[in-house]
Amino acid sequence: NEKIKKIISPFVKKMEEIVGESYVRKTGADIELYSYDASLVSGRPGLIVFPATTEEVSEILKEADKAGIPSVARGFATKLSGGTMISDGLVISLSRLTQILGVYPDSKYAVVQTSVTNLELQETLAPMGLFYAPDPASQKVSTLGGNLGENSGGPRCLKYGVTENHILGMRMVTADG
Repeated sequence: NEKIKKIISPFVKKMEEIVGESYVRKTGADIELYSYDASLVSGRPGLIVFPATTEEVSEILKEADKAGIPSVARGFATKLSGGTMISDGLVISLSRLTQILGVYPDSKYAVVQTSVTNLELQETLAPMGLFYAPDPASQKVSTLGGNLGENSGGPRCLKYGVTENHILGMRMVTADG
């Protein structure tokens, strides 16, 4: 449809300006790769972008909101609920946000980006005699952002509580950027 192409082409160009051309995917193979997660749900996104900063996420969401394009954030897609599936919309892959920004053992907290895996945080804390209580079975590949989105638990949650019991604060970007 020509009307849709006229809307989408400038939007794709804008995404390339924000994150760089190599971090915008729109081909069949890339679309297929992002059309499923660990659930039985599937969708077929129209575009995938890979921001590296919170500021880029904000710019992306502002543009998507302005263009009326639905979007969903996605980590490593270990979810069993299908919560990151979208059809004909924008997938914002947060896979480049992988830094542990700080660990403060005296205060018993850490500051992390959304795609740090549960296991990476556990391995960072262990030498200090600390641990992050949520420990889902997928902890090797599940991201902390996904843990938050799904309110993950694991065996230790019976004693220490699920993810929501361990979040002191967060910086987030709303759907309008």
